[in-house]
This record gives sequence, C-alpha cells and structure tokens, in this order.
Amino acid sequence: MSNTPRILLPPALANGGYFGLAHRNTVLAHDRRRLNAYIARFKHALLFNPKLVIADHMVVNGPNLRAAYHSDSTFKELMDSDFIELAHFEVHKNGNFMSLPELRDFYQKAGNAFYPSLPRIFQNAALDSELETIQSSVTRRFPPSARRDPLFTQFAHDALENPELKSLFAKRGLYGAYETAFRLMIEDYPILGIIHFDPEHRFVGDKNIFDYMAHLSSMRLTRHELIRQFGDEVARAHRALLIKVETQLLDVPAILPVDLIKYRTLVLKTAHTDSVAETDREVKRVPVDLSAVGIPALASLTTREMRNLRNSEPAQQYFRTITEDAPFDSMVEAVHNYARYLNITLSRKSFPSARGPIRSSIGVLRGVVLNESGHMIGINTIIDIIAAGVSYFCFGFNPVAAIKALVSAAEGKIGMNVEGTNITSDVKAVIEQYPDAERLMQYE
Repeated sequence: MSNTPRILLPPALANGGYFGLAHRNTVLAHDRRRLNAYIARFKHALLFNPKLVIADHMVVNGPNLRAAYHSDSTFKELMDSDFIELAHFEVHKNGNFMSLPELRDFYQKAGNAFYPSLPRIFQNAALDSELETIQSSVTRRFPPSARRDPLFTQFAHDALENPELKSLFAKRGLYGAYETAFRLMIEDYPILGIIHFDPEHRFVGDKNIFDYMAHLSSMRLTRHELIRQFGDEVARAHRALLIKVETQLLDVPAILPVDLIKYRTLVLKTAHTDSVAETDREVKRVPVDLSAVGIPALASLTTREMRNLRNSEPAQQYFRTITEDAPFDSMVEAVHNYARYLNITLSRKSFPSARGPIRSSIGVLRGVVLNESGHMIGINTIIDIIAAGVSYFCFGFNPVAAIKALVSAAEGKIGMNVEGTNITSDVKAVIEQYPDAERLMQYE
C-alpha cells in the first residue's frame, strides 16, 4: 500500500467498545436461560477491548446485566473503572443527566417501559443501592445526548430505503403502507425515538409505527397482527440505528450481537469486507486452534485471571498493534499470537472441548474505504475471530473518527502521503455523506 494515504485514526479501541450485546432486544441480554453465556461474552469482549462502554438504559433495563451483577461476584468486580465506562444518555426536562436510580424511577413511573423479563425486584427501589454502586465504581461519560433523538430520526428516515426492511414488508405488499405510516407518524412526532418502532418499549399515550399502519384505510391487518408478523424485525432494525447513533456520539466502535447481523450495515456501512477497495487491500487468514475458548471457560474466569490475561505480553502487543498504525503483518501476528495464548491458557481450565481441537481461523483485512461516490474516507481494519462457535469479534471503521482524521490531515496536523488525493474534496464528501458528523466533531 505504498501509494495509499496512511491515516492514523484516533485509537478507537482505547476508547472502548460499545457493548451492543447488552441492548435489551438481544436474546443474550434478556433470556435468563442464557445468563452464563451473557457473562462469557461480556468477559470475552473485555479480553479484546481495553474497556467496554455501556449505556445507562442497558444497565437499568437489562435483565441479564442486572441479574449478573446481583448474583455473580466476578461480574460485580468487573464493573470497575479499569474495565467499564458508563454513558449517561437520559436527561431530565431541565437537561440535567439522570443518575441510574433516577432513570429506574423514570421507567417505573412511565408504565410499560421495563423489559417484560426484568424481575420486579429490579424495577423498584429495593436494589437502587446496586445502581448507585455501579455508577460510583465505573468511569462515567456524558455525551451530547440532545443530539441522539434528532440523529435517530434522520437515520430512521434514511432506513426507509434499507433493502432488508423493504423486503420485509414487500413480501406482503405492505411496504407502501409502512412508508405512508412513517410519514404520518413523523408529522405528529417530528423527533422520533426507539419507542416509535419497538412495540415492547413504549410510553403510555404514545403511538408507534404499527398504530399508524393499522389505521390506514387500506390496511386489512390489525395492530396486533402487524406486531406479531413484523414487530421483532422492525424493533431490531431500529435498535441497530440506536446503536449507530450512540456509537457516533461516543466515538467508539460497536460490538454487535448476532440478533442484528442482518442490520449490521445500518450501524456501520463499512462493517463488511465489500467496503474496502480491491486495489491495494491487504488480507490474510491464519488457521488457529480455538477449541478451549468456549462459554464455560470464559464464564469461569476470575477477576485476577482476567487482569492477568489482559496484562500479558501477547495481549499488550495486540492492543498496541490495533491502536497504532502498525505494519499489516505485525498486526496479523499480534492477533494470532494473542488468540493462541488465550486458547492455551483457557485449555488449562477444567472445560475440555468434547469435540477435540477445532481448527478455526483469524481473518485480518485492511485497506482504503471508499464512499458511494468513490471518495476515500479512511483506512478500514476488519478483524474476525471464530472461537469454538461462540466467540466473534470484529473491529471496524468509525466514520466520525475518519472524518476527524481527514480534517486533521487537511489542516496539516498529521502527515499523509496525499499524492493524487484531493483531501479537501474528500473531507467535503464525507461530511455530505454523514451530515451530522461535522457537528459531532466539536465534541472532542
């Protein structure tokens, strides 16, 4: 990639990974039968990210997060400023941020705001002391939350053209009805939120997209039938959009759950290999045995074991190569060595794989990312690690971070090989593609 503009992106991983698996719509977050798997994935994510970022609503309204904190001593110890950052998004009418107990109280008074599987003991003030301990133990962040709903509204409007959503309704000949209902809804609610698309997350008196669809004169399905047929998918798509908004406001990469796999590009257009230009791309896949990296072994890790793994030389080398502009082969070697080290270490625990060694692989791809107009908008690195069928990690490209890097380059703040590249037009093209990013850039 000798002629490729080399952008040193801000160290996104150093800011933490947004733990999208904790969003309440994901099976992992609300199915109590998967509590152990939730704990395992949480610890796995911490092994590959210096910190995890969780939002206030994930804590207050997350059945498995509350249950894990209440019942698992190691999980409770990991809720620490060394590992976790808490993003406060919810605010009072006067603009002041809500504490976790205040948000819990707000949900309780709002009526149907709690997830149905959230135990009642977590819905009242009985265990507010746990919420207070969480927010006093972690690093707290206060993003520009006033931008969240306007951004969400813009993205929801753009998502009308999403192929997955269009095909969902087109199969029943209802896409026109969905589009009409959306436009009627936005006339009544110029600023939208997740409550307008998630039938299980609404406030008393508010109408959602299914109410508007059901009231169309051409609609033959009832609101209940619409929700039964389309509710889960519409909620997932817009939960993905909420993750997109919050990760942009926080300037962190997203760790996405399997539930949202169809809507990955709603969160990040560049979160797949097709986003990287064919020219000068670097790609390598390395085989590795990951048979020991499974749910039982990961869930059993103690806080001391977690710290030892994260502080090991293979881990530190991995973090350095991810957050620095390291040579490609060095990055591949670091990811491979760290994965092997994890497997060897976890294999010493008493959870051998019944299937024997699993020859899986690690894939690393890096190259220039182009937008729809062919303009360069940054350097993307995508890493995927398959571990015994349960562990998946992807480090992708954050457009806001790239815009900051491009603007810095245009201002001469960082060095670039810009031969044949019009940085000014590239910056303009990116800002046109992500119109809110220019405003977001003021929040360093």
